[in-house]
Amino acid sequence: MKKFLLLFFLLSFSISIFSQQLKTSSAYSFTENKGQIVDQDGKQNPAVQYLFNSDGLNVQIKNDGFSYDVYEVKKVPKKKSKRRESDLPQKNKLKTEYDLKYEYHRVDIDFVGANKNPEIIAEGKSVDYDNYYNIPNRPKGVENVHRYEKITYQNLYSNIDLVFFQPKDTLKPIEYNFIVNPGGKISDIQLKFNGAKTQLKDGKLSMNLRFGEMQENIPHSWEEEGNLKKSINVGFKDLGNGVYGFNADRDVFDKVVVIDPVPTRIWGSYFGGNGEEFAWIRPDKNNNIYLFGYSTSTNNVATSGSYQSNSAGSGDAFISKISKDGQRFWGTYYGKQYFDVTGSVDFDDNFNVYAAIIVEKPNPRYPGNYYYFYQKLVFLKLNANGNLIFENEIGNEIGNPSHSGYSDETEINDVKFFDNKFYVIGKTRLNVFGTSGAFQENIGVGETGFLTKFDAITGANDYFTYIGDNGPTLMYSIFNADATGIEISGISRGSNFPMIDAFQQTNNGGNFGNNGLYVKFSTGGNLLKSSYFGNTESYLFRSARRFGSEIMFAGKMYTQNKLCYFLVDTTLNIIKDYKEVTIKNSDGDIYIDNNKNIFAAGRASPNDSWSNQQTTAGAFLPNIGQYDSSFYTKYDSDFQKIWSTFYQGNGGTQLGMMTKDYDGYLYLWGMSSRNYTGIATPGTFQQTTNTNNNDMYIAKFADCASNVTVSFTPTCINQNLQLNASGGTSYEWFGPNGFHSFVQNPLINNAQASDSGEYFVKITGGQSCGGIFSVVINIGSPTLPVLDIPNLPDLSGLCNLTVTNIPTATTGCGTKISATTTDPLSYNSPGNYVIHWNYNDGNGNTLNQNQNVIVQGIAKPTGNSNQNFCKIVVPKISNIQISGTSIKWYNAAGNLLNANTLLVDGTQYYATQTLNGCESAKTEITIAVNDPIAPTGNASQTFCSAQLPKISDILVTGQNIKWFDASGNILPTTTLLLDGKTYFATQTVNGCESTQKLSVTAIVKNGGIPANNYAIAICNPTTSNTKIENLINYKGNLIANPGIYIFEFFNAANQVIADPSNAILNLGANIFNVKISNNLGCFDFVKLTLTLDPKPPLNLPEKVEFCNGQSVTLDAGVNGLIAYEWTRTDDPKVISNQQILVVSTPGDYILKVENTFGCQNSTIIKVTKSVLAHITGVQIVNNTATVQMSAVGDFIYSLDQVNWQNSNVFQNLANGNYTVYVQTKLGCIIGSMNFSIFNVTNIFTPNADGMNDTWEISGLENYPNSEVKVFDRFGNTVLQKITNGTFEWDGTFNSRKLPTGNYWYVIKVSDGRLLNGWLLLKNRN
Repeated sequence: MKKFLLLFFLLSFSISIFSQQLKTSSAYSFTENKGQIVDQDGKQNPAVQYLFNSDGLNVQIKNDGFSYDVYEVKKVPKKKSKRRESDLPQKNKLKTEYDLKYEYHRVDIDFVGANKNPEIIAEGKSVDYDNYYNIPNRPKGVENVHRYEKITYQNLYSNIDLVFFQPKDTLKPIEYNFIVNPGGKISDIQLKFNGAKTQLKDGKLSMNLRFGEMQENIPHSWEEEGNLKKSINVGFKDLGNGVYGFNADRDVFDKVVVIDPVPTRIWGSYFGGNGEEFAWIRPDKNNNIYLFGYSTSTNNVATSGSYQSNSAGSGDAFISKISKDGQRFWGTYYGKQYFDVTGSVDFDDNFNVYAAIIVEKPNPRYPGNYYYFYQKLVFLKLNANGNLIFENEIGNEIGNPSHSGYSDETEINDVKFFDNKFYVIGKTRLNVFGTSGAFQENIGVGETGFLTKFDAITGANDYFTYIGDNGPTLMYSIFNADATGIEISGISRGSNFPMIDAFQQTNNGGNFGNNGLYVKFSTGGNLLKSSYFGNTESYLFRSARRFGSEIMFAGKMYTQNKLCYFLVDTTLNIIKDYKEVTIKNSDGDIYIDNNKNIFAAGRASPNDSWSNQQTTAGAFLPNIGQYDSSFYTKYDSDFQKIWSTFYQGNGGTQLGMMTKDYDGYLYLWGMSSRNYTGIATPGTFQQTTNTNNNDMYIAKFADCASNVTVSFTPTCINQNLQLNASGGTSYEWFGPNGFHSFVQNPLINNAQASDSGEYFVKITGGQSCGGIFSVVINIGSPTLPVLDIPNLPDLSGLCNLTVTNIPTATTGCGTKISATTTDPLSYNSPGNYVIHWNYNDGNGNTLNQNQNVIVQGIAKPTGNSNQNFCKIVVPKISNIQISGTSIKWYNAAGNLLNANTLLVDGTQYYATQTLNGCESAKTEITIAVNDPIAPTGNASQTFCSAQLPKISDILVTGQNIKWFDASGNILPTTTLLLDGKTYFATQTVNGCESTQKLSVTAIVKNGGIPANNYAIAICNPTTSNTKIENLINYKGNLIANPGIYIFEFFNAANQVIADPSNAILNLGANIFNVKISNNLGCFDFVKLTLTLDPKPPLNLPEKVEFCNGQSVTLDAGVNGLIAYEWTRTDDPKVISNQQILVVSTPGDYILKVENTFGCQNSTIIKVTKSVLAHITGVQIVNNTATVQMSAVGDFIYSLDQVNWQNSNVFQNLANGNYTVYVQTKLGCIIGSMNFSIFNVTNIFTPNADGMNDTWEISGLENYPNSEVKVFDRFGNTVLQKITNGTFEWDGTFNSRKLPTGNYWYVIKVSDGRLLNGWLLLKNRN
């Protein structure tokens, strides 16, 4: 990567005749010389290659150097010829006429040792050109003369270029940079000044001109590589004979070095009263500023006689007019009962003030509750003196009764006066403002932007249109208004706003990201152009500015600590450029000036590691104070940092804002918290702040460097205080006790402590852009105290030491001061100590000094740091093993202990020894007092007398057992045991005998078998009344160590049980007598009682079925049961603990029960739901009937509900009517159906004798829609009938009796059967 050094110099001069703001009309500042440039004698000057011209200064660019032509213009009265008195006017005197006289002073700067013919390159050629006709003998003149933006001497010195250009800062006329490329040396650069006495003065290059003094200086410098900057020191060097070069930390650099100006404060003030306020600022064309916002204060806001001089509610809107010199013209509240805020203001050419205000009116549904209100938008017009011209209020008083004010929020963000109309933008959640016929009459989703237009003459509201879509939308800036329309910028989270001639069609922010939204409306409210702008990010764009066909949108990113801007060309309809820069904090505003510089505010804490890396060298306030502070940064359009400064006093600041007036002065403002100094400069409208609440700070800055020096000569009380200032032409001092002076370097005689404090000096004129500067002075010692003993001797002592000699120092005023310390002055323990002495002269000068203290001691006594003792010997401190003289013992609290003190386990004891009256440091010894536990064994043990038992036969567990009698006498292990006597045992572990003893009582008898009766109840694993049990398993329950004994089992009748491993247990108690004997012949009888408890029986079926729409009841029964638990196999969760469970869901159910004996049983019941089916019909073939079902299932069938069969087929049925019944095997009734096996009679006699008068077909009524046809012998139909119920025929045809004879019938049964046969009809007896 190419690295190079950039030396940047600011040309500035200081004399009152020169304008502070030297400007040219264009960025094309360097005019080429085609022969039109002449010298003072009017002759062509070909040595000049290019000419820079501004008010009071010309710069000539030549091959071998450059020249300054500094000039002053004076008015000189014209000389007039003598006239006769009669020629003079008699009534009115003529006005004096003047000629303009130019006085020049030229300074030539030659390049010493430079390339004689460097290539001079001009860049940035102007499109237009000039024609000159000022040269004699050249009647055609010099035409097509262009101007350029930048001039470069290429390779002026080896690997060194020189660049001239006009800076963007309008307060600086010209700048030139030396660019040292790799291999170039700063020491090669040498400039010889001719034409003016030149000298170094306060590090600046000063030239004495006929008009005064002109200076060149370097405000500050830094190395630059990428975005990283590091301050360096670069200064002028006097090489003699009028030649000057440069000094730097080193001669060759490998990084960019930039030297640039910083802002200078013009004035500063507080704003606020006894409450809280916040405001915004907008300048008018007279460069007065207007503060507007809200305030909860009742003082220091409104002026007497204003439109509203008193606050009306909990927080009122206000407007205050401040002069460009920091004086208040007037201020007024505007407010209703609740909270109100001025959103923005603008002005017409008569400096009438137009304001848009949001007011809150009480909601009568919630009287006195200021969280519920009606928001209205007020258009207010005041004259230049703050008097009301008119006001107009829009909006409906309906609000949202179910939500708080935060849900009804309306916000005004910007206003613009244009062509006697007043435009207002912002955001709202209220759907009460839209006017009929507007571009968008109703609110969008969530908070929605808006544009409304008022008539500036009548105050009438022309229209109100919402600006939004399917996501929240906010409008922030009306950045341009002209005959083509109103241009607005904002942000949107939506995606379907209408796009017209867009340079970006879609919102790239996604569902939760804001992109920028640009809209342009006609003055009549029609949408002319719109576009989104942004990447996959969420932005806040607060500033926009138009530059010809280009618009710059500047903002910050929500998800990243970055600033960015989009540059859009609306003619080409493209996003032309995008840049971003990483920052540390963006808790402030962002602003674009008319040179495409970007200003951004942030906030830092003194705890932030980066806080003092934020600002630039030479900044107004380069270091942060002890509280949070706003910081302001200026960037160029490449996001290169130009300067950065904190702004605070002795308190905190935040919410930084900024803007510029029409003269290019910069205003900074924000919230001030307990700043009592450093904010207000003398003479501004508010000098003090409220002590309990937050106020506003306001500061006016010139965006340029002030190359001034302000200092003082430190002094003692009763001596003279010398104040010094330089860099200007006029000075005005302010200070404590009403001090005021116009002397450049005033002197205060016989200064006292009361003269201490902050001194301000207002400097104007000269090379500086002016400002107010301050120094804090403390009258007292002017220098640090001087130590009377520079190197304090070490203090030493044996065993202890007390410091009696306190060191001293001499102040700058000659008085003695004694040191103080928070360290002790007496030391009673050996060791090395340091006393930290502090000197304070009471005048802010402090000094520190250290002194060593060495306290020597004797050796500590020696001994093992860990020592063990047995508790049984009752150890004392005197038993501790230690070597030393005159031993003393202490506990951890430092208390002296007696030698007979009993030792405690785990305790630290501390020992010293004393020699020659000096006690040593302590030796720590940790004591362990061991006491093993007593041995273990049964307290009562039985022995057989035939065994002749001894102490050694007692069963006991332990180490190194010792036995004692009740008197404590040691017993040998061969001692015979006596019946009923108690013996005592200890054990010894690691040399320590237990203090506790085991007592064992011996029982010596003929049996001598230590057996016991044993009884247990067991549950029968089955529901039977008996159980096979193995009695052998109970031996260990009857006696310990059963393997050494012989067992015999008997039943309750003392009958031998031949096979104890298969003994039969009956329900209830089963008693067995057991004889236990040893090989010595000793025995004993004990009882083994085994109680067999029954297992509860369960009588539930394995399968249960329930019918559709019904349930089944599962009853566990009583049977002595006391506990029930119902679960399912697919879910361990307990369903019920009741006896009865009603089930309506199929599944496998587990029942677990417990009876009064604690015995349990369980079973699984499979519960199914009957198949949903119905009888679809009965198929009859001859005398066989088959029942047909709609589904296959576990069904049974019956014709009488008594006899049931599994088959659905009934055979050999006699003729007649039947009903078939169907149900499931588990009893769910499916249904029934009637059917018939027909018995068709072959004869009937319709003779009215009451017998057999009609032909009936029994059962046909079960088959409606069956068809019966009867034919005579000729085949004629005599009967055709469709049945619907009981069938009968009386033998007539058309109501006429048919003759006796044979007839034939055909019966089509509706189930598909076909019956036919013959029929005899007899009408005669």
